[in-house]
Amino acid sequence: MIRVDVYVPKWNYNVHCFFAVTEYWVDTIMEELWKLQIPADKAQRAYENLTSGELNTGLCFANPQLREAVIVVAKASEPSEFINSVSHENHHLASYIAKQFGLNPTGE
Repeated sequence: MIRVDVYVPKWNYNVHCFFAVTEYWVDTIMEELWKLQIPADKAQRAYENLTSGELNTGLCFANPQLREAVIVVAKASEPSEFINSVSHENHHLASYIAKQFGLNPTGE
């Protein structure tokens, strides 16, 4: 697994990214999600996703009040699937942030 923590100073926002994730890292990722106060129903879905062992999956959860988010991308079956999963979860994050700060998601 590769972990990258990104701080976006303009919005005072922290993003915790986990790439090439396997079931081995479930506890670490769930701990981060609990820190973000993930609701129980979403935590259950995240846990099921993380323990499934499926390739080419991911998840994104953001807490606007804490200005933090977690992005998870599982191991991929091939490079193009990895790029697809990263792009997909990044889109979710961009949507959350745009909504929170009243940004036009189609603008620059």
